[in-house]
Amino acid sequence: SFIVQFSEWKESQGTLRYCKTTATLEATNISDARLEAAAIVARANSQACSATLASIQEFVDVRFRPDHIETLTANGKRHYEYLLKSHILPAIGAVRLREVTPGLIQAMLNSKRSLSGQTVAHIRNALSAIFRHAKRLRLWSGDLPTEDLKMPRIRPVVAKQALTWAQVNDIAN
Repeated sequence: SFIVQFSEWKESQGTLRYCKTTATLEATNISDARLEAAAIVARANSQACSATLASIQEFVDVRFRPDHIETLTANGKRHYEYLLKSHILPAIGAVRLREVTPGLIQAMLNSKRSLSGQTVAHIRNALSAIFRHAKRLRLWSGDLPTEDLKMPRIRPVVAKQALTWAQVNDIAN
């Protein structure tokens, strides 16, 4: 017997999940099995809801974390998890993947201007990685919404200097 296995987005209790589906084919030879498998997958694709209906949170949980973050070093994982937990998902996690625009990303980055320019750049780079992964999976087409964004200027860090003896005496008095 022949078996076909494919992955698809399914809606369950109001949320989208990425599920593996297995079907046993009734074909007796490989060419009939290929035709039957193609028909099953085509039928599933026509009935399935678009994966772009998934929110950024759902996409990150289902595909980005296992496919991208889990391949990184421990420091890389911590870095992405911090950016996702503290900045990206609270701000735009509920937005559907297909509804993200450069204007939305720019507004989110503008709201983060109180942070250092380097942190804002890290947030933009993490968002770029998310959308590059979605593009690789063919869930995003066209330009990335993170291209050509206006970034805050990165200010040089002023080196801290120890107090002079006179300054210590002034404070003590």
